Amino acid sequence: MKRFGAKVMKSIKDNFRILDFVIFGGIFVISAFVGTVFGYRDRKSKSTDNYYFGGRKISPYLELRFHRRIRIVTSFLEITNAIFYLGITVYVPSLALSAVTPLSLQTTIAITSATCTFYTAVGGMKAVIWTDVFQSVIMIVGMLAVLIKGIIVVGGFNEIISAMERGGRNNSLVFDPDPRIRGSFWTIVFGVGFITCQRIVSNQIFIQRWLACGTVKEAKMAVGLSGIPIVIFFLVSVGNGLVMYAHYEGCDPLMSEKISKIDQTMPLFAVEIFYNIPGMAGLFVSAAFCGTLSTVSSGINSLAALAMMDFVLPLFPNLSAKRKIFFSKFFTLGFGLIVMLLSFAISLTSSNIVQFGNSIAGFIGGPVLGVFTLGIFMPWIDHKGAMAGFLFGFACTCWVGISAILNPSNNSAELALTTDNCTMPPNSTIERTTLTTLNVVFAHFNVTAKPTAVDHSDGFTIHDTLYAISPFMYGVLGFITSITGAHIISIFTGFSSLSNANADLFVPFIDNKLLPEEVRKFFRFGVPVRSHTSERIAPTDGTAKLANDVENTPLSEET
Repeated sequence: MKRFGAKVMKSIKDNFRILDFVIFGGIFVISAFVGTVFGYRDRKSKSTDNYYFGGRKISPYLELRFHRRIRIVTSFLEITNAIFYLGITVYVPSLALSAVTPLSLQTTIAITSATCTFYTAVGGMKAVIWTDVFQSVIMIVGMLAVLIKGIIVVGGFNEIISAMERGGRNNSLVFDPDPRIRGSFWTIVFGVGFITCQRIVSNQIFIQRWLACGTVKEAKMAVGLSGIPIVIFFLVSVGNGLVMYAHYEGCDPLMSEKISKIDQTMPLFAVEIFYNIPGMAGLFVSAAFCGTLSTVSSGINSLAALAMMDFVLPLFPNLSAKRKIFFSKFFTLGFGLIVMLLSFAISLTSSNIVQFGNSIAGFIGGPVLGVFTLGIFMPWIDHKGAMAGFLFGFACTCWVGISAILNPSNNSAELALTTDNCTMPPNSTIERTTLTTLNVVFAHFNVTAKPTAVDHSDGFTIHDTLYAISPFMYGVLGFITSITGAHIISIFTGFSSLSNANADLFVPFIDNKLLPEEVRKFFRFGVPVRSHTSERIAPTDGTAKLANDVENTPLSEET
């Protein structure tokens, strides 16, 4: 970085005052305290029930419905995906904090990882849930504070709308269905929608929360109500991004060397608009870190549960309760260390890798959602077809994604960022040109790309068709290819007998008591009616058993 940029960075860090540090540090202290409290309360417990809330997982379903091999493969890929996701989750806010405080990037990564790992290892899932409640309040308060203050600073909604129009940032309402358009309405809705669906219905981090509820009815309510905060956080985040763009229009902070990486823009914005209000910058940075603490803590607890139940207990089913607790905490500490090391590795790159991480989620999430869809809704598919379809979908998305990185298309032009309105020192050598912040590998995943039509003057090729698909659509591609591949393979390997299908593992596409019986029977595809006499899940023995679907049966009850 040039000398001028270093001076600017130093002056910004000076604005993060003692009260900001007190507020920020308090978040870590309180989170660690909660973990210590629950660890002390459950110190005499000899079961993993309190640690994982019974250790319930979604992966045993795949063993019941198909084969243990499918369960192991999906579990391994989910762990890989989660580790990468959590590494990015730790890295991004740590990078942001390093831009506005004297703390180095490596220090903030270490503090964040250590705090999450400590209270999760000590307090288990109970500590994770109660810290989530506290952290969620801080998150929404901090984000709303920045949004409201930012709107005031830039001069109101009209100024924001005008800035969007001048800079071409009002591109979210492009309704062209072409999947190659990077950020159209449809690619966002379908792409993000598929990944969100996969996380809610088959991701251990979410499933463990639903199964921590007392009854099936309460779990369904939790799933439905979870959409409210998701929508709120999404809208507030979008609003903050638009306000931030209006504030820096014509003087991009990265080009003017106020920051060293694009991900540091938001905390810089918070520090600048709250420079005369002590503590508010600390509140916003705390809000960002609360999101990290919440995600990483539940993530490593879920990873430990997957590793314990899917890989250790099947090999050592007779482990004592004391050894189960030991291995559970060992895995929590181990995954926490891996996430921290991955964050350190990510910090060595020079690019914006957030969208790259989301694309990796599409590589894995799409096929995973596909195999669960095959199991739940398509009883004619057996384990051979499901495994082949899953691997085919995963291979297709990886092929398309990697090929797109190596051979990037030009279907999306980057939106302009300039320093035309900046006040520069006379000896500054900063060029006032459009900025390209991403290197060759990650340029494919640029989220500021402008939706444009694809030039077909040279004819249609795989380069400007398949390889040009928006990264948001990788999950959709993986889902479709998994379903298709499973059916194609099943033509040669054979379909399952519908009359012998297990009704407890099948859900009809349409099954409403108000519909005629003939309609309901048609959508059962010949599968027998569920008996409602199956056993409860017994998660502590590491074996897969059937779950009762009675609405108000306690989820905590075991056979």
